[in-house]
Amino acid sequence: MRKILIVMTLALVSVTCFAGKSSDALRRDKLMELIRDYSGEDGFDIVQIGSLGTAAVKNIVRMASSVDDDPDLKDAMNVIRGIRKIAVVDYEDCHEETRRGFDRRLHKLLTDCDMLLETKESEEVMRMYGVIDEESEEVKDFILYSPSDSKLICLFGTISLDAVSKILEE
Repeated sequence: MRKILIVMTLALVSVTCFAGKSSDALRRDKLMELIRDYSGEDGFDIVQIGSLGTAAVKNIVRMASSVDDDPDLKDAMNVIRGIRKIAVVDYEDCHEETRRGFDRRLHKLLTDCDMLLETKESEEVMRMYGVIDEESEEVKDFILYSPSDSKLICLFGTISLDAVSKILEE
């Protein structure tokens, strides 16, 4: 009887995990796969911070904001509160062919994503992507991509729309 309960529990957990996978999670996995594929290339600088690292950053910001009543620290805490993972890619110094290949693959991944904002200033372009949850007023998986500067910043998790609007105001 005990074995049957264990097998049923494992089956339910696996079905629940599979049902929880969405196209957003698949895109996140594909994006991280793309970053891993280029991690060994010359000129690719990649910084990844997982859940343990983001928890440490949140604690540092939280402690700093309790000591100093700086509104910028409070804004920073509002932005990073729901972030679970961060990936930053700077590939400005890589070979032109490698840069074009990365940009082409990244463009394919971002084609189905919602572009929240695109800014253009002379030759510089910055695109912001994310999935908006209108019920909770949050952005999930916030992606900043600058093809002109060859930079990609991925903030995986949730960010409140109010925090995003404060970022855009500054």
